[in-house]
Amino acid sequence: MLRKQIRCIDCGFLGFGSSRSDSVECPLKKRTIIITEGALREPSYLNCARGIWRESDLLNKNVSDRPKVIGEFVNKGRKCPYFFQYRPGYSPAEHRELEREDKTHKLLTRNMLLAAVIGAGAAILARYLAG
Repeated sequence: MLRKQIRCIDCGFLGFGSSRSDSVECPLKKRTIIITEGALREPSYLNCARGIWRESDLLNKNVSDRPKVIGEFVNKGRKCPYFFQYRPGYSPAEHRELEREDKTHKLLTRNMLLAAVIGAGAAILARYLAG
């Protein structure tokens, strides 16, 4: 399946914390600063709560301006199978729960539609066989 280009800055799993498990929300205000200025003054704990990118992805031995490197990294388009659109007011853990709910809702909807199609097909077949 082809995935569109996304940016980490638009993802609900972008957060602040010393590890993935204790990540807190990267609020819209800070996201806006990263987009417009290209960097945060204190980006040291910016992380992907899904663990898709790591500290080693951000480090370049020739670059001393770490905030700028991080700003460019999270603004850069990439294909990520775990992207989940950011919703203001939710932490990365809450985004994971929202993602689960969305997947469950889509699965239930698809199954209900499939059941309706099968039921309609069975009714048509029964009527055809009875007539």
